[in-house]
Amino acid sequence: MELQMRIITSFLLMVSSAAEEVTSELKGVEGGSVTFPDPVMETGFFSYERTTVAIVKDRKFEIFGEAYEDRIFWNNQTGLFTIRGLRRTDSGVYTVDSKKGTVFTRSHKLTVYEPVAAPEVKAVNVSKDNCTLICSVKKAEAMTLLWYKEGKILKQSSLALSLPLIVQDFTSAYSCVAANPAEKKTFDVNATSVCSSSNNVEPPSDTRTKNLIAIPIVLAVIAVLALFIGWKYFIKNKKTNETQGPMNRDSVIYTDVQINEDRRNQARNTPDSSGPSDRSNLTTVYDKLQVHRISNAETDDHVYDQAISFARA
Repeated sequence: MELQMRIITSFLLMVSSAAEEVTSELKGVEGGSVTFPDPVMETGFFSYERTTVAIVKDRKFEIFGEAYEDRIFWNNQTGLFTIRGLRRTDSGVYTVDSKKGTVFTRSHKLTVYEPVAAPEVKAVNVSKDNCTLICSVKKAEAMTLLWYKEGKILKQSSLALSLPLIVQDFTSAYSCVAANPAEKKTFDVNATSVCSSSNNVEPPSDTRTKNLIAIPIVLAVIAVLALFIGWKYFIKNKKTNETQGPMNRDSVIYTDVQINEDRRNQARNTPDSSGPSDRSNLTTVYDKLQVHRISNAETDDHVYDQAISFARA
């Protein structure tokens, strides 16, 4: 009996070891996707670290666990499983277990890396005969910098965040590559144009696209501000003109002419002008007339005529 138990235990351990044996290594980038190469056409399981996360039964697909909801897909034509929207926590061992049709159990180790940043290149120590190109990139996990010339590797480094290259042959094609095991990004360098000046060379990355989008937006904002300021200035001037604008004739203020009583008495005693008389004792009294400063010429002439007539009287 004890011998039988040992045989059964040994068999189970062998089966378990076979199930956990990794048949391939898969690599993915955070936010990307990965497809597992083993098809389940009718019935089978898809597991992560010995935990079932999806199942196919009689060609019907079902997902287990909220962590993989809307991220694991099964193609009913090819029978392949795909994980989309990869996360760093998705790294681990996945097992594809087919139970019907072609029966097999295969495991794959998935490693998810962070995205590689686009490399940048600048020229320094520029001279007539040579110049130094510096390829740099932001820090990334398991990242390697490489310099290529005509498709062949010249230099590489997996430790530094920048890699210099002295260029003497300006006619050859050079490339700066930033890569990790899951992806790589390349920036091609025209040594003739780059080494003709010491200006930095911007990579054809999202930065340039963002600048092209940002410039029209900034110009549009400036135009809107200018229109707003002009409108406010127009409204302010309009209100000022309405407040200080010219007054019409109805707004002219008149005053009564006050005639001195002695002047009237003198007028009664004034001898007839038909004959000579002595008028040395007569006194002429004038009243002060004020004309509104903005009255028009016609009103001024009228007031002036009245003043003359009164003075003659």
